[in-house]
This record gives sequence, C-alpha cells and structure tokens, in this order.
Amino acid sequence: CCVAGLWLTSNRRAHLTGSLSGQTSSNIMVRPQVVVIGGGPAGINTCQALSKTACVTLIEPKGFHEINWGALRGMVKPEFVNRLLTAYSDIPDLGRIIAARAVAYDSSSVTLETGVKVPYDYLVLAPGSTYPDPVIKTAAGSLQDRKQAYADEHERLKAANSVLIIGGGPTGVELAAEVAEELSGKQVTLVSSGDRLVADKRPKVGAKSLAHLQKKGVKIILNAKAERHPDGSYSVKGKPLAADVTYQTVGARPNTAFLATSAPLDGKGHVKVLPTLQVEGFPKVFAVGDCNNVAETKLGYLAALQAKVAAANITALAFSTASQLKDYKPAGGGPDVMLVSLSRKNGVMQLGPLVFGGFIPTNLKCKDMFVGKTRKDLGLVG
Repeated sequence: CCVAGLWLTSNRRAHLTGSLSGQTSSNIMVRPQVVVIGGGPAGINTCQALSKTACVTLIEPKGFHEINWGALRGMVKPEFVNRLLTAYSDIPDLGRIIAARAVAYDSSSVTLETGVKVPYDYLVLAPGSTYPDPVIKTAAGSLQDRKQAYADEHERLKAANSVLIIGGGPTGVELAAEVAEELSGKQVTLVSSGDRLVADKRPKVGAKSLAHLQKKGVKIILNAKAERHPDGSYSVKGKPLAADVTYQTVGARPNTAFLATSAPLDGKGHVKVLPTLQVEGFPKVFAVGDCNNVAETKLGYLAALQAKVAAANITALAFSTASQLKDYKPAGGGPDVMLVSLSRKNGVMQLGPLVFGGFIPTNLKCKDMFVGKTRKDLGLVG
C-alpha cells in the first residue's frame, strides 16, 4: 500500500483517517519514489520488481507495450498481432503511468516535454533502442495506430513480388525466414556487409542460417553494401536489386539522445554504468537494458535480468546499505545464448560453445517467439 509515501509493513494495514496515530515506527517505513523512463522489457520488469517496495511511476509516451521479438512474425501473420500488443493499463503492478516523453533529468527530478517535473528518490533509465525502419520497432503512437501499421505492412508484403532485406544479423535472418515461409513465391534478397550471417556469434550459427535460407530460395549476397539511389532503387556493386519492399535491419541504436546533456554516454550513445548498473557519477540513477553499455548481446530476457538486479539494488539503498549492492554479470552470469528463429518450424541455437538446430530451438522460441512465456511473465493471459 503506497499512501503519502508511506509503506505499511504490518500484516494488517492501518486504517488511515488523516493521521497515523497508534502506528509505531517499527511497522512504518518511508517508501521511496522511483521513476522509470521507458516501458520496454527492462522498464516493465523494473516496475513490477519494485511494486511491493516502492512507489513507482512509469514515464512512457506510447500507450501500449509491444513484445518486439514477435514483430517479424506479426508482419507476416496478422492473427499474431493482438498477442504482441497490450495497453499499459492492462499490465499489473506498473504503478502510476504518465503518458509523456521525458526530455532530461537532474539530481532530483525528471523533466517532461510539457515542462512538468516529476520528482524521484531513485531513477531508472530504460528508454530501449530503435531501428531505422519503424515498422520493425516503433517508439511512439497509439495502440490502434500500431495495429493498423501491422495490417498495412502485411498488405504491402502480400502485394510485393520482391523483398530486399539489408542486414545479415539475427533480425535480417529472421525476417527473411518469415517471409520465405509464410509468403512463399516472392523473390527475397538479403544483403550483408559481413562475410557470414549472424557474424557476432559462432560461425556455425551463420552457416546453418545460410543453408536454411538458401534452401527456401532466399538470395544471399555477402561482403557487399546495398546502395540506395535518389529514385528509391537499390543496387550492389553497380547491379540493380529487385525491391518492391525494402527493410533496413541494421543500425539499431539506443534511445539516449535526450540524455546527451545529463548522462555519461559512450561513443555509441550507450549510458555508462557501473557493475551495479548505477550510472557513472549518479549513485541514485540506474540504466538497464538496451540503453546501457553492458558488454552483452541486447536481448529481452537479459534486459529483464538487469531489471531485477537494479530493483534489488534500489531496495538495498533505500532500506539497507550500499555495501549490499549486487553486481550484474553480463549474460546473466551464464553462457552466451542466442536463438535465431528460421520460421515456425526451424531454428538454430547457440549455447556457449554448442550450436544446434532441431527440436530444442524450435520449441523454445520458434513456434511462438517467446510470446506466450512473455505474456505469462508479465501477468497477462494467453
């Protein structure tokens, strides 16, 4: 129960009638005001982890949460979309929600684009990241607008004879696999500047992905850059590329431009954090998820693990001592894990030094893109 900044810890909550007479200091503790900027997986999990120990305010300009790792499936299967999108008001334990954009923060408050200041005791930066192509990952808009964007994109894909995908990382590979499987018969071309697909993982991940895509008829061009011309067409090394529809899947960047004057950023725009996930120089400010400079692959489940560490450290600072703070271990302290979906029926998984396809990655991720598990973890049905 959060009333006037008080946390009632007794088994029986006090009946408040304007005073707290009769309550002793042993069962009343000051409950910290925590502001979380960003409603992606890092922000949502932070809010929920602090729901019983803090008065939480979530600042997020969108009116909905999106399970982004299911977006590519949603583009080719419209019936999948409703499970990806949920109004924040329908997600339990988020605290107070302010539908606005944060533009700056100082040592005690966050400034909104309206000029309103939101005070905090502790601040969590979780603004996430974005792609150059907003249909893959959007940063604004209403729930209805996003549903319409999915519907429009599906129709655009259906009408296209040729699809060009720029980027050979997991997003580009998964998009190519989804289109080839669910909208077969189209000329799909994937262009990558690297010499193999999924180049930041073990070579076998890229090799298995390459073999699957080629089997599905996808044309793969490696060691090349797609050049865009003024008329909107593309070419590689002077040769034109068929492209009724084009997707840019490279160039993901953290949404930290608004922090340029208030937080320490590295050369790629990531917020510099200590092992405790505290922002360098700001002991009461934390940064979690895609926005920080933790050396690990930016994945949703790792953002959730970071959120839990940050929440535990905020609780320790508020009710105990800084000596009890936990360090976050990159990749959650476990092996390097990557699952690349190659449509509903196939996938490839890296687990530390091991790389394999078959039953395990297909059932872990590919059938449902983790959507059912994610909804359950957030307290949602279905």
